[in-house]
Amino acid sequence: SKLYNIKNRLSAHNKELQTFGMAVTHSLKTPLFIIKNFLNKITYIIKENKQSHHDSIDYYLKLIKESNVMNEKYSNDLLSYSSLYNISDNYKAVYLHDFVSKIISIFLIKYTNVNIINNIDNIIIETNELALEIIIENLIDNSIKYNKEETPIVKVYSKKNDDKKISILIEDNGIGIKEDFRKKIFDPFTRINEIESTLGSGMGLFITKQAASKINSSIKLLKSDQSGSIFEIKINNAD
Repeated sequence: SKLYNIKNRLSAHNKELQTFGMAVTHSLKTPLFIIKNFLNKITYIIKENKQSHHDSIDYYLKLIKESNVMNEKYSNDLLSYSSLYNISDNYKAVYLHDFVSKIISIFLIKYTNVNIINNIDNIIIETNELALEIIIENLIDNSIKYNKEETPIVKVYSKKNDDKKISILIEDNGIGIKEDFRKKIFDPFTRINEIESTLGSGMGLFITKQAASKINSSIKLLKSDQSGSIFEIKINNAD
């Protein structure tokens, strides 16, 4: 029956959320342990007035700051993942160019050295704004994060397909994704490249794919090499 199917879907969703929550909670323990440990070291240095150790305080504070960033990332990903289950089927008209512009404006405040180009056509689609926002934000964030260029360049553009679906493409000049990583980039807790300077939970693309499935859309990696990557989101327009 319909009620039975709904019950089963809710049960499956709850199990997924519980599993994800437990994994994130476990992952949060590491940055929290680092923060607690080095705060204790700083407290000891100050309390005992260890002059010879004062130079270590800056190093400890650096590690605490990095751990806090990782803590924040895991927390944000948990919120994003949780919010997917509140997405309803009540789609609304989205003016795609303006919608992407608003997302880009936030990144330009956060990053002053990036060039994000909005070449989206004046298209109106029927979709869920929250899911689409999660998808585009995560892809642009990765384009900036996995980039060693002095000025990261991200191009966001659209195209109409033969099946009347709308594609949003996000292209960057980043480091690309190594072939060994490409088959598992949408798996949970997978880093798409091993960059020591990059802090991430490994959940971004997994959440992105989940968000796409919520609006009956798809995402795939079209191209990736040393010159950069191109991701395609194929939107199933509800209109």
